[in-house]
Parts: sequence; structure tokens; C-alpha cells
Amino acid sequence: MAEQAPPTSSRSRVVSTLFAAWLLALAFDFLLHGGLLARLYTRPDPFLLAPMVAFRRIPAGYLAFLLLTAGLYWLLARLAISGWFDGLRLGFFAGLLAWGAMALGLYSISTASIDLLLAWWIGQAFELALSGAVIGSSLAGKPLKLIWLKVAVAVVTLGVGTVLLQTIGWAQSDTPQPDRSVVYREADGQALSAHVFLPSSHKAGAQANAILLFHGGGWNAGTPEWTFPAARRFADWGLVAISIQYRLSAGDVTPIEALVDVCAALGWVRDQADELGLSGRLAGYGVSAGGHLVTATATIGCPDGEVGPDALLLWSPALDVTADGWFWKQLQGRASATAYSPAQKVGTSTPPTSIVIGAEDTL
Repeated sequence: MAEQAPPTSSRSRVVSTLFAAWLLALAFDFLLHGGLLARLYTRPDPFLLAPMVAFRRIPAGYLAFLLLTAGLYWLLARLAISGWFDGLRLGFFAGLLAWGAMALGLYSISTASIDLLLAWWIGQAFELALSGAVIGSSLAGKPLKLIWLKVAVAVVTLGVGTVLLQTIGWAQSDTPQPDRSVVYREADGQALSAHVFLPSSHKAGAQANAILLFHGGGWNAGTPEWTFPAARRFADWGLVAISIQYRLSAGDVTPIEALVDVCAALGWVRDQADELGLSGRLAGYGVSAGGHLVTATATIGCPDGEVGPDALLLWSPALDVTADGWFWKQLQGRASATAYSPAQKVGTSTPPTSIVIGAEDTL
């Protein structure tokens, strides 16, 4: 007697199956990114969005999982493949193709690290494999209550595993942390912080030189944490290193406001010289957009009359922005790019400057 074919799936069964498969994928995604790969996200990386920005965009990623799950359901049903193992196997291979193509695309156009791309590729492929196992079980006619019971147990297990990894410190960042963080000003309801790294031998009443660090990110992205490794190196060399947060372009905020913040940070550090144990001499370190802002304080000048740094150390700085379409866009028509282009304002009063830039860098 021939084996009886699985019953035809009703619409409610399809929806319930898709939701169960999607939920299991999200649970594994939580373990993958919140536990196993968390260290890759906490280290400074200009490829990654700032944590709060990324958090707000997470729903878009979850929608992508739902679309992939629906596509996998259609593929399994179209090929008449059923059973948890066959579903898992096809889901894994489909994931390898889909996420592998994405990883190769990102590798070709971004600064994403190889280890991060490989982890995404394999991890996301396994997520789709789990969805395939759920869908395959449903297409084989397994009771939905049994499928949901297994999914619920798996979701709880994965959630507990994530919490355990975070509890034991697996997800902790190996990025150097500041000795103290202080709010140096508030602007438009936003508290802006200065993150201070002290030399190991630094004592109260000492007189050390300081260096202020400003991250890059195209004026609209980035965090002070991107400069923490450099700040720690400078501190190890005997400088008081201070990573500065400034407002990012969004809404009514433009690089003009960011320059005001940078100038305020310079003034705050000078005002805190005695408390921080500073000699009064300070240098400015800037990467990309941060290089533009700190150089602007020494060439264009600060609106409040604050004096720029005594020396500049610049890494791929944006110095000539007169023809930079992106910078023009960030200004939102409130000023000409030429008026805020440091290269056009260099003079005899410009402090000693060291510039490191790649031969193929377009800045």
C-alpha cells in the first residue's frame, strides 16, 4: 500500500508555520548577534552603525528574515520536499547562497572585516536552516501543536544561552575603556561626553600634555568609541587623551553645529586643566570628518573665539570640501562648503600638522 501523502496545507496552517519558523530564526539570531558575535559588534568599526541607530533599524532586518522564510516555504512546497531534515538541509544551502552573495557584495564595496562577513554568512545560513526544519516538518503533516512545542523549547533554550554568554562576559568588548567620562556640554537636549584616558603614572597635580580625539563617519555617523584604541595608545605614551562626542548631522543639525561642539570641547579641556592635570598644551587628532572639524578650529576659527589646538595629527582628513557633494548636502544650504573648507583657510597661524592619507583615498 502506497504511503499516504501529507494533507494539503490550509491558509491558517501556512501562516502558523511561517510564524513558527520565523520566530525560531529570530531566536537563533538573538544568540548569534547578542551572544556569539557580540564582541565583533562592540569593537570600533566604521562599517557598523552606532548602536542606537542600529537598534532602531533592527525591525527591517527582522522583516528580511520573514521574507526569506516565506520564500523558503514556497521553494520547499514547490519542490515537494518535506520532513525536518530535508527542510533543514535545503534551508542551509539556500542560506549559503543568499547570505554568501550578500557577504561577497559587502566585501566588494565596504570596509567590513573578513571575520565579520564569514560569521554572518555561516550564522545566517544556519538561521534559514532552522526555518527549513520547521517548514519541512509542517509539510510532512506533523501536528502544529507538536511543532510549536519544539519551537518554544528551542526559543527558550536559545534565549537562556544568550543570557549566559553575556553573563560570563563572552559578549564584553575588548575595546579599551576610558578612566572617566564627563558631560562637557548639553546642546539641543543632548548630553555630549568627553571620555578621558589617563597615563598609568598620571597623578593629581601632574602636568601632562593633552590630545583630543575626534572620530570620523561622514559628519552623520560614528561614535567616540571608534577612537578609544588610539586614545589608549596616546595615554600609554604619557598624554592625557580625551575622545570627544559631537553632534551628528540629522534633522536641523549640520557640520556647523558639530564645529561648535568641537570648539566647546577645546574650551572645556582648557578650563579643566588643573583638575585633569594638564600643562595647557594640547593637540588635536581627527579621522576623516573628525579631521575636518578639528582642523577647522585652527584654520576657519571657532565662532566663540576659542583657539584651536597647538598641533594637529590627521588621519585621512576631509580638508578640501569645496567640491564635496556629500558635505554640501550635510550643510543643508545654510552655508557654502567653501566657507567651511580648511584647505582654503591655511595661513601662517596654522599649527604644526601631520597628515596621514592613503594614495587611493579620495578625501
